[in-house]
Amino acid sequence: MIIFNDLIYRLSLYSIALFLIFSLNKDYLISFITASSIGVIGHFLVLTSSVSDDFRIYSYKNYSILAPIYLGLCNILFLYLAKQYNWSDQQRYTYSLSVIIIPYIFNLSGWGYRYINLNQKILTLFITFLFYFIAFLKLIPHIENIIRH
Repeated sequence: MIIFNDLIYRLSLYSIALFLIFSLNKDYLISFITASSIGVIGHFLVLTSSVSDDFRIYSYKNYSILAPIYLGLCNILFLYLAKQYNWSDQQRYTYSLSVIIIPYIFNLSGWGYRYINLNQKILTLFITFLFYFIAFLKLIPHIENIIRH
């Protein structure tokens, strides 16, 4: 498990991410800002903060730093793929749901939560999918549409 305790290291992560974003064109910048905005990431942060530290294996502080960067970079990746393969916006957002695979791997491998029983694991995976569904099929398209027009 990666632990980020050093403030300088965190700031360098943000600096690298921002450098990469600003070196890209306007569409990619809008894509990153939209997916990492509080409107999209807020429900992830609220849910994660409400989970007990006994149940959660990772640090909330680290999650609150990495989650916006992860969603922003995933949104940029799928915008790039959409441009390369001429996907419609709906196809892009639908395919973007595949980013849930990484959190699922963490959850199922025991790196995310300490599950008490199978029902708890199923509920957690369902809520995770629901939040990604809301983010990539509802919030991100809506916010990007507002910003672009």
